Amino acid sequence: MQKKFSWYWPIWVVLGMAFVLRVWGVWYGLPEVFVGDEPAMVVGALKMLQLKTLLPVLHPDAFRLLYYPPLVPYALVVILAPVLGLQYLAGGFSNFTEFTQAMVLDPTLLWVSSRMLSVLLGTATVYAVYRLGQALFTRRVGLWAALLLATSFLHVELSHFIRHWVPATLAVTVVAYFAVQIAHGGKRRDYIWAGVAAGLGFGVSYIPAVAMLLVIIAHWFNPEAPKPKFKQPWLWLSVVMAVIFAAVFIGVHPQEFFRMLVGEDSTAGQAKSVFGLFASWGFHLKNFAQLEPLAFGLTVIGLPLVWQKSRQRFALIFTLPVVYLTLLYLVFHDEVRYLLLVLPMLCVVAGVALDRLWRHAVSFAPASGIALVALLFAFPLAVDGKYLQLMTVTDTRQLAQAWVEHNVPAGSRVVTDIVTFRLTPTIGSIRQQGELDPSSLRLEDRTLLEVPAVRYPQPAYEVLPLHFITAPKLPVDLGPEALRRAGFTTMVVEEGSTVRTETQTIAAGARVVQQFRAELPDPNGNFMLPVWMLFTLDRLGPTVTIYQMR
Repeated sequence: MQKKFSWYWPIWVVLGMAFVLRVWGVWYGLPEVFVGDEPAMVVGALKMLQLKTLLPVLHPDAFRLLYYPPLVPYALVVILAPVLGLQYLAGGFSNFTEFTQAMVLDPTLLWVSSRMLSVLLGTATVYAVYRLGQALFTRRVGLWAALLLATSFLHVELSHFIRHWVPATLAVTVVAYFAVQIAHGGKRRDYIWAGVAAGLGFGVSYIPAVAMLLVIIAHWFNPEAPKPKFKQPWLWLSVVMAVIFAAVFIGVHPQEFFRMLVGEDSTAGQAKSVFGLFASWGFHLKNFAQLEPLAFGLTVIGLPLVWQKSRQRFALIFTLPVVYLTLLYLVFHDEVRYLLLVLPMLCVVAGVALDRLWRHAVSFAPASGIALVALLFAFPLAVDGKYLQLMTVTDTRQLAQAWVEHNVPAGSRVVTDIVTFRLTPTIGSIRQQGELDPSSLRLEDRTLLEVPAVRYPQPAYEVLPLHFITAPKLPVDLGPEALRRAGFTTMVVEEGSTVRTETQTIAAGARVVQQFRAELPDPNGNFMLPVWMLFTLDRLGPTVTIYQMR
């Protein structure tokens, strides 16, 4: 009994560590939101609460920002409804209008509450990969796989933000677990739960539906399944369960499904080639090696070991990553974070290799095994520690905002070309922006128009946000002389390939007075550099330059 229990308590240590690595720094950037996809999820949930509906299909224009299936916003509705209720009761607001204005202008509580869902789901994925490794091999292999995922930079980073990647990865891992149960002679409930997990994954992001391939492979391996195998009703029960859930999620938000299928996100109509497919695989292998060097090295060692142990288990583990990455190339495009969906399965392979190394080490002395684990995980833990430290340091955009507020007098006229940057605009500048381009006004702008003067945030500036106003509706003459004549004194720009031509023209006739520099691409974006480059960073964020017009 003691031997059986000896590898049980460590998983709780791993889960505790996984939770801490994911929750620390969850307040990064707030009240500003610097990471894409988060607004889609949270605003989608808030729209459901505002319109008192769970059916985006009834309000296609209102839910245009929700460019993902609605399951994550559904979960956020369950979380945010009581959070908002308690905040209203405890906040001492004089009326509901004052409360809603306060939440719009400082949504920190909403974002922290929403991100906590991702933290919990990320920690749950660590436990799911433990169960997957245990079901495929042994409890100790499961523990090593869980430890690898718990310390994975990519998984730690994405678990900090409320995006679809972490819940989608959890769904695929759960499907894989039930597929292993099926391959071992599973019961009807294993087929049902596999279908449910795949259907729920579809409700998070459409691509997890490919995990049903594991159910089909597992059914073929199932020694208890009668022949002919593909006439067995349990397999079709699993498929039907997945299809039912998928149909429901398509039905409640069909506009998003068809946009992903044939819209601007699809590359299915573009020319493809075998060379392009190999290049796509190479892209993901390179990023795997650069971002997860420990897991990558152990996976390379583990693949032949898994093949040697069992061809069936090799097929269950290795087929999905290959098919998944191939589908991404054929239908979508390449992104660094796409690797996350199959990372748990690769961690199981790596866990097999680590278990072999552990057994060799402890055969010499028990202390050798401990030393081996400490040595191997020193680097990923150092990377995680550096990332968490960066998450608690003021972002370059926040530094730029603070500099303007301390050095530029309130009421000054300021030009901005930076999306994730917020100076409080005056009522007059909001109205002028609305006259130029009504569609450019954000919820914060419309809310400020209704805020009484006694509660209006300060300092406020006459802001011309070039990044929100569509080009045809901008003033004809945006040269530095014209702006100076119009009274503009300052311009704030996020340097990079997205800087518009008008901004470059203005900058050519202005003087740099301050710059908050980023030496590397933002690690919270598409970070395609070796992960050890994080140690060269002092803070997160893009390069932000402040110009003086005169």
